[in-house]
Amino acid sequence: MYLQDSLNDYVARSTYYRACGCAIICTMIELAMPSGNLECALIELSNGADSVYFGLKDFSARKGAENFSIEDLRKIRNYSKRCGKKIYITFNTLIDDENLEKAYSLLAEIEKYNIDGLIVQDLGIARIVRKDFSSIPLHGSTQMAVHTSSGVRTLECLGFQRTVLSRELSFEEIKKIRAECPDADLKVFIHGAMCYGFSGLCMASYIKTGRSANGGACAQICRTWFEDEEKNRFFPFSMKDLDIGEKIKELDQIGINSAKVEGRMKGYEYAKYVTLYYRSILDGKETDERHLFTFSREHSDGYWNYCKSDHENLICEKYTGHIGKKAIIVRKKKGNTYGCTFLIPVKNRDGLMVIRNNKGIPFSASIKDELLITPREIVLEEGETVYKISDSSMNTPLLSEEIPLEKERRDVRVILEKDVIRLSADNYEKSYPITVLEGKSQKGLDEIVKILSESPEDIALKVKSIENKSGYEDVFVRGKDIKRIRRDFIAGIPAKEAKKYRPDLEDRTTELLPDRRLLDSDGFPWNLEGNVIGNKRYIILPPILFEEDEILRKAELYAERSKEEVIIGLNNIAELEWAKGHRKYKYFADIYLYLSNREAARLLKDELGNNLIGGYLWLERKDYIRPWPFTPTPAYDYIPPLFISRSCFRHDSKGLACASCKGKSEYKLYQNGKEYIARVKDCMTVVMEK
Repeated sequence: MYLQDSLNDYVARSTYYRACGCAIICTMIELAMPSGNLECALIELSNGADSVYFGLKDFSARKGAENFSIEDLRKIRNYSKRCGKKIYITFNTLIDDENLEKAYSLLAEIEKYNIDGLIVQDLGIARIVRKDFSSIPLHGSTQMAVHTSSGVRTLECLGFQRTVLSRELSFEEIKKIRAECPDADLKVFIHGAMCYGFSGLCMASYIKTGRSANGGACAQICRTWFEDEEKNRFFPFSMKDLDIGEKIKELDQIGINSAKVEGRMKGYEYAKYVTLYYRSILDGKETDERHLFTFSREHSDGYWNYCKSDHENLICEKYTGHIGKKAIIVRKKKGNTYGCTFLIPVKNRDGLMVIRNNKGIPFSASIKDELLITPREIVLEEGETVYKISDSSMNTPLLSEEIPLEKERRDVRVILEKDVIRLSADNYEKSYPITVLEGKSQKGLDEIVKILSESPEDIALKVKSIENKSGYEDVFVRGKDIKRIRRDFIAGIPAKEAKKYRPDLEDRTTELLPDRRLLDSDGFPWNLEGNVIGNKRYIILPPILFEEDEILRKAELYAERSKEEVIIGLNNIAELEWAKGHRKYKYFADIYLYLSNREAARLLKDELGNNLIGGYLWLERKDYIRPWPFTPTPAYDYIPPLFISRSCFRHDSKGLACASCKGKSEYKLYQNGKEYIARVKDCMTVVMEK
C-alpha cells in the first residue's frame, strides 16, 4: 500500500503542475540516485528521485553491493514506468575476452525490458551494444575519464547518448563543456565519496592487493594509512566526501541534464534522506540535515571552486570513516555524567562517537536533565568533541516488493481487412476471421491498439503499425474478439532465438610494441617529447588533458621536429578526435585506453584504420583470445602509478601553502615495509611504488 500511495501522490503532483503550465517547481535537472538493491530503488523513487541507477549481479563496478537480479530489474522497470521515472543499469567494468560471451547473453536479457540507459566503461561492450543491441541507449561512465569537450564529442560520435563527466571538474570547467557541447546530454557527480585517483585511472587496488578497481573490486587503498619520512602515520589520500547542496541549482541553470549521487554500497537511510535533501533543494523547500547522519565523512564541495592556488583542502587525513556532525562539547565531568554544550539537538538512543588516535568509538546517547550519561567504559575529557553519527528518528519503512514483473515486449504489425485481421511479430504471422462493421466514433483503430497492448500475459504487444484495408473510414469490432485473438497470438509466438556472440573481425598478426617501461618520462607514465627506440620516436599523450590545446600543441611540435618515424600513444578517449584529424602519424592504444578485449581493439581500429598499429593489452591481464585485429602487446610486468590525481599532494595532503611552491616536488611515503614516491608537478600528483 505504501508504494501505491506514493505512486498516487506522484501522479497527483504531476497532474497539478502540468495544469499550472509548468514542471514541478520548474526544475529540469534529473536527480539520479544510487541503488544497491531493489528496496533502495523503491525508497528513492518514492521519495523524489527522478531516476535510479544500479548494477546486476555481474559486470558492475560495485561487486560488494547486493545488486539486482533479473526479476528485480523487471519489478523496478514496471514500477518506474508507472510513475514516469527512469532506470539505468551500470555495466561499467572492463571485460576480458573470456567473459565477452557471458556479457553478450546478459545484454540480450537486458534488451527485453526497454531500459533508459546502459552505463558503460568498456569500449568493446560499447561496440557490441551499438552493433547488436541498438535499442539500448549507451551512456559513457565516469570511469571513462571524460573531462573535456573533445571527450564528449568523441563519445557522441561513437553512439553514446549521454556522458557522465569525471568528478574532478570545477563548475567553470563544467560550464565550459556545456557551452561548447550545447546539445550533449551531460551528467554530473554531486554527492558522495570521492576517489583520490582520477576517475577510471586508479591502479592502487590492483597493484597492492590484486583486486581490480576497473573490474569492480576496489580495495579502497586510498582509505588506508601511510607513514611520512618522520614515521608519522596519516591518511594522505582519503578524500573528503562531496556535498554540493544548493549548488545543484547552478547546474540546473546552465542546462546540465542529470545530477548523480554516489552510494550503491550505502543503506536505506542514506537512500531516503539524501534523496529528500536534494529533492527539497530542487523543489525550493526547507531542508533538514538528517542525511549527514546516514554516512558522511568530512565533506566539501570537491573541485567545484578548484583553482591552482589555496583551494580548500580536499583530504580528511585524520579519520576516514563516517563522522556525522559535531554535536557536543564536553564542559564538566562527574563520574560518567557530563555537563555539555549541545551544538545540535541530541535525543536518547541517538548514535554518538568520539575520535581517539584516528579511530571512532561509538556509543548510544543517554540524556537526562540536559546532562550526557555515558556507558562505564566511555570516559570523556573536558573540552572533547562528541559527534552525532545516527538519528534515532530515522526509521525508514521497508516497502512492499509485491510489484508486477515487467513483460517482455514484442513489436507487432496489424492489417485489418473486411473479414480478417492479420498480426505479425518478428517472423511469426497469423490471420484471424473477424467481423468488421462501420464505426461511428472515429476511435475504432485506437481501441484495437489499446486492447492488443493491455496484455495480462507475460509478453506484451506493442503495435508498431496498424493498416486499415476494410474499406470503412472508421471501424467497429467487438472487444472480446480482439482479446481472444490477442491471447491466441501471444500463445503462438515462438520464443526468440537467443542471440549468440560471434566476433565479426579479421584476425591479424602484427609487430609488438616496445617494453612499456621504456616509454615513461621522469617518473610519469606520459612523455610529450618522446623516447627514441630504434628508428622510431614514441610520444605518449597523458590520460588527463585539462590544458588540452597546450598539451596537444606541444606533442605536435615535438612530432614535427622529429627526425625519426613518430608513433603516438593514446591514453584518453578524447584523443581520438585529435588523432583522426592528424592522419600523418601512427598511433597505438596505450595503457589507459584499456584494450580489455578484441571488441575494444576493433572499435579503435574502425576509428583510426591503418593509422592504428597496435596497443598494449589491459595491463591486468596476461592472456587474450583470438581473433584480434592486431597482436596486443602484453604489459602486465609494467608497474603503473598507484594514483594519478588532481588533488595536489603538497597542498592537500601535506597542508603546505601554495605561495612557496616551485611547481615540482617529491615526497617519500611508507606502508608495510614498502616505499612510495608522491611526485607533484603543476598541481597534479602521481604516486609510484619505488
